[in-house]
Amino acid sequence: MRSGRLSSVSLIVLVKEALPDRALLDRLLAVLGTNFTDVETIFVADGSTAAVRDLKGFVATVPDATCLVLVEWLDSEAASLVGMENAVCDHVLLLSLTEAAVAAVPEAIERIRAGYDAVFDHAVAVHDTVIHRAAYDLLSSMTGAALKPSPVELGLMQREAALYLLSKQNAEVLLKARTCGPGFAATEVALAEASPEPENASSVRARAGKALRLAISLGAAPVRLLGLAAMLASALSLVYAAYVVLVFLFKPDVEAGWTTLSLQMAGMMFLFSLMFWLLSEYVVQIHAATGGRRRRTVVRELRSEMTARSGRLNVVDETGAFRLGAPEAATTGGD
Repeated sequence: MRSGRLSSVSLIVLVKEALPDRALLDRLLAVLGTNFTDVETIFVADGSTAAVRDLKGFVATVPDATCLVLVEWLDSEAASLVGMENAVCDHVLLLSLTEAAVAAVPEAIERIRAGYDAVFDHAVAVHDTVIHRAAYDLLSSMTGAALKPSPVELGLMQREAALYLLSKQNAEVLLKARTCGPGFAATEVALAEASPEPENASSVRARAGKALRLAISLGAAPVRLLGLAAMLASALSLVYAAYVVLVFLFKPDVEAGWTTLSLQMAGMMFLFSLMFWLLSEYVVQIHAATGGRRRRTVVRELRSEMTARSGRLNVVDETGAFRLGAPEAATTGGD
């Protein structure tokens, strides 16, 4: 178990309907500053209704902060992955800026000190409809991981776990399952309460798009299922062809031309199904060789000129102002 301050952490906060609560953010940064040597903050403006001017002013007052403005709205996990791709510290903290999540941060840090590679919030189900449960049960059976519908409120990961997560095309699914993969020890901490999903995520169009993206992010599984369906169709075509031949041999009053037409259709379906199965296998191989890449969604970056590390950097003075060369105190010696 490690003691003392950890090296560095990248805090990722989503900005949606309004600017983050500054008092709550300052309290969180104070907790992180006590437990980590370096802290950077990455705001992800995920379909935020706040004006860019307000975002500029807010980010400028937060030390070591960057704001990534997304070109379109994404759900919480996909937007968090965009922030993770821009993180540079040894630890990554995904956080929904709520009282419950901030209160659970110290416990999550202690779990990291205890040797865990990742710590997530204990998900509380926010969808109770039969359709949602059935959809997530289907995705869970396809991925082999227990997916949880509620958005990730807290996720603290070591850099190795975060990089592995980003390397997977189904990273969004892994976040839903509160895991980074089989090679990393993950645990969960309980929150006092869970925040509901934003209102714009509840539209039918948004949910349909999210379901499609999750299905595609499963990797080659959907194509494999279609390939298996094609193989089954080809086998059924052969069975039907055998049935047609048996009818022709043992049924005396078969309509003229029925046997020829049926065999022709069965043969065409067999060939088409076989071709589709072969094409799907080639698609799977191409997919495995290229590796899916997430689309770029950042349209602009806003950076803060303030820093909390001016005492340890040789490019700024003690007030945080940028300068060229070492400080004068380091170049002038006393007798």
